[in-house]
Amino acid sequence: MKNSIILILFLTFNLCLSQKVNITNYGAAGNGKTDDTQAFKKAINELKTKYSFQKKPSVLYIPSGTYLLSQSLVLDKYISIEGEFINTTVLQTKSTNTPVIILEKNIDESVIYNSYNYIKNISVKGPNYQNSFVENKATTTTNNVGILINGLRTRIEDVQIEGFSNSGIEVNGSYYTFISRVFLKNNAVGLLITNTSTSVYLTQSELRFNSIGVMINNNSYSNFITNNMIESNVATYYKDDTSTNQSNINSRGRGIVLKNALTNFINNNYLENHFVNFTLDSASKNIITNNFYAIGNMTVVPDKNQIFMQMIGNSTENTLSNNAYLTTEPHLEANKIIIDNRDYSSNKIDVGKDNEKIKSLMKKSISNEKNRPIIE
Repeated sequence: MKNSIILILFLTFNLCLSQKVNITNYGAAGNGKTDDTQAFKKAINELKTKYSFQKKPSVLYIPSGTYLLSQSLVLDKYISIEGEFINTTVLQTKSTNTPVIILEKNIDESVIYNSYNYIKNISVKGPNYQNSFVENKATTTTNNVGILINGLRTRIEDVQIEGFSNSGIEVNGSYYTFISRVFLKNNAVGLLITNTSTSVYLTQSELRFNSIGVMINNNSYSNFITNNMIESNVATYYKDDTSTNQSNINSRGRGIVLKNALTNFINNNYLENHFVNFTLDSASKNIITNNFYAIGNMTVVPDKNQIFMQMIGNSTENTLSNNAYLTTEPHLEANKIIIDNRDYSSNKIDVGKDNEKIKSLMKKSISNEKNRPIIE
């Protein structure tokens, strides 16, 4: 009898703590045909009234199904979303100018230091998800985003996002954002970190068939891109840059772009099939180490070599070291570098003591010796 009472109390405590509600109880059909926006808005408004206003966390549970949305789902700091399974719980929009999920900005420290809210076990599909990435000519729009993070302290886990003409995930002026085990596919930018965002951790994820895999810009700093597969980001949301210096960073075929970004850490990633693997544009003090990149015949112009790395703008004090490569086409120079006419001598590229051939190829690819980074 005593054990039964303890079990009942334990279950009651956890039920009260989790505050989990099921979206189907609010009339959502999840049949891929009915617009379920109003059901979601009703559920979210009720969660705000019952729990958020009392500063209690809650969870909106979404069972398997395809839920059509015509407006954004706006979540405050206390509301999390949990699907049944990443491949079967789908939020889908046909809107070309609306984020699917928006996490509100929160600045109250008594809130943000209390806990994280999370999004997990769902797929988010944009208006272009059915289009082939090589045929996608969609016009990019500022607001066409899968998940827009304005709030602080967020976790996104086991999520797939595809078909957005701005970005799959946008971290906007936020920090302490943990993104793991996500699949960002067929978006203009897979992950966009912007507007002085910091402490974003992307790990154990796959970014494929976007125009750009990862972009960190607008004074964002101290972000970590670690242990990911970043491959074949050549979607045609952005056009090719066929110029000699590849200075248009908003062009397709780029793995990782750092623009006006500093002290970011790009470590232990696998990169393959990009026109340009790394771009540093007015970026400073970034550390790019222990990445592996495969060089094939994926080049913007057939008679040109794939670009391992480029430095443009006022890029200073960046370090690239211990980055390994595999050349799949014997005629390609695996270490091609492009820089403009600025002084890049404060940057350092360490290829190891035993790679004289690589050093020679790198130096050969940079004609202006005065501007050449330190190559060791």
